[in-house]
Amino acid sequence: MSFTRIPVVLLLVVSICFPQAIQRVLSYPVHTRGWGMNNVASTFTSEITGLYLNPAVIVGAPRGVSFSYTRFLLDIGGTDVVIADRIGNNSNVALAMKLINYGNFEGYDQAGVYTGDYTARELLYNLSWASGISGKLFYGASIIYFSSRIETYSHNSLFIRVGVILYEPSNTLAFGISYLGHLFHKEEWPGILVIGISKNLAHLPLRLSGELEYSGAFYRAIKVGGEFKLSEKFFLQWGTSTNRFSISTFQTLASFFGGSSVGLSLKKKGYTLSVAAFSLGEMGYLLSTGVDLRI
Repeated sequence: MSFTRIPVVLLLVVSICFPQAIQRVLSYPVHTRGWGMNNVASTFTSEITGLYLNPAVIVGAPRGVSFSYTRFLLDIGGTDVVIADRIGNNSNVALAMKLINYGNFEGYDQAGVYTGDYTARELLYNLSWASGISGKLFYGASIIYFSSRIETYSHNSLFIRVGVILYEPSNTLAFGISYLGHLFHKEEWPGILVIGISKNLAHLPLRLSGELEYSGAFYRAIKVGGEFKLSEKFFLQWGTSTNRFSISTFQTLASFFGGSSVGLSLKKKGYTLSVAAFSLGEMGYLLSTGVDLRI
């Protein structure tokens, strides 16, 4: 795919100059199941699904590796790899990598002379640690390195995210809060606050979750979603959010489902296969596929 200079300049502005573009990447789901439930897993403990939202979720997560690929619009693709392990009796660590490739571009100088093809990409590394007390209080922290590059232009930032989760086993109610701030970032950065609550319903095989993401004037969203346990092997994810009001321009069936998602997982001994779709309203939708391996 080739682009003229104008789209290249626009992409440069969006990817490097505006904090809200970086915020989106930092809050993208860590893998396919996250896309399926609209990334409302910031209080889902003992797994990695909500890792980018609250590092405390990985307490009790099994040792394993996760791979996923997400197809965005046009030729844009995202690859995720997560490695999780336990250290000691009550602590976990996870290393995650996200690569978003925006495709191939044609380069031109100021005189309009063709200078060759190049690619644009964004890269994120996330190192997380978490521990807990008495099975009711979980806490964790992440160090995040973000890098964006388009032709000769590059941008590097370093962030830290801290989070806690309170869990009541008697009624399976969980409440969590996390905050992401910057250690090194060139532009103004308002920080990202995530507040989540979830519960396993008593009369439905559903793990229901609600979430608020707040980043000042740059980004605000309320999300609802969860996961149905259809059987011991099959799980159905779903989710929706207020994002549908910002991405929809016409009142059509596509715009009604904008900002909503659905996913399906097959869980077998030793691995889990997942597929998910996320609607972008009239613009289309993204698809994600992934596999989790327990080792």
